[in-house]
Amino acid sequence: MFDVGYFLPWWYSRGLTQAFGGLWRFTMQKESELALGIWIRNFHKPLLADYGLAGRIKSIFIRVFQIIFRLTFFIFWITFACALLIIYFTLPILIGWQIIFQII
Repeated sequence: MFDVGYFLPWWYSRGLTQAFGGLWRFTMQKESELALGIWIRNFHKPLLADYGLAGRIKSIFIRVFQIIFRLTFFIFWITFACALLIIYFTLPILIGWQIIFQII
């Protein structure tokens, strides 16, 4: 019976916390899938244990390309998660505005 009155406090307190936590886990999962941290930590190590000059030069170009490519996708996923959080935050306001607009 009192669930309707508890909707907005729940939405902006516990619900927002749960949504933020879910989006944080989603973002961290995407970082894990892209292995961006591993590529950055191992930037100075040559690929395939080729310690010669040519191997080091190839390794730098490949790693720079991979880091830029993976960072671009990670920024996309962060932007997507932030957009979902903004939609979650503004959805009750937009719905309330539409209900008032339809009544008037």
